[in-house]
Amino acid sequence: MTSFEVSDIATYLMGTWRLNLEVRTFNGKFDRIRPHNGFLVLDEALGAISEPGTRVLNWKQMNENMIEDTSFPLRICTQVLVMHDGRTLFEWVENGHVCTGTYDPSTLSITLMSNSPGKAVTYTYQIIDQHTMSVCVVMTIANSPPNIKFGNLLRVHK
Repeated sequence: MTSFEVSDIATYLMGTWRLNLEVRTFNGKFDRIRPHNGFLVLDEALGAISEPGTRVLNWKQMNENMIEDTSFPLRICTQVLVMHDGRTLFEWVENGHVCTGTYDPSTLSITLMSNSPGKAVTYTYQIIDQHTMSVCVVMTIANSPPNIKFGNLLRVHK
C-alpha cells in the first residue's frame, strides 16, 4: 500500500508523458503486433467553455518526434468534474458520441470508455507515483480481432 495521494487529477495529469506500450492481438496466440512508443501531452484547454466547477483538458498522442500521431487515435478534449463522492468524472465527445470515464482516488485509477458504432475502447491508467502510471488499452473494432496495448507512462521533466 502506498501513501501517495492525488486529489486533483487534472493537475496531476497535465504535462508531457513518455508512453511505452506493447501491442498484442487477441487471436488465440496473443501475437505481438508491435511496440508503440511516443508521448501523451495533456494541457488545460484555455478559453474552452466549461461549466462552473469543471476543467477542460486536451489529450494529444504524439509520436517519438513529438509530431501528432494519427495512427493511435487519442485526441480528446475532456471536461473534468469532481463528484460528490470524491471521484472525478471525465466526459468528452468522440465521433458524435458522448464518452465517459472516472478517476477513483481510493484506488488511484482512471478508467476511460469510448464507444461508437463498430468500435469500443477502454483505457485504464493506474497511478504508481508522482511521475509514473501503468496503462492498459483494450480495443475492439468490428471485423477485426481485438487488441491490447499495455505498458507505462513516465512524466517528462522539462
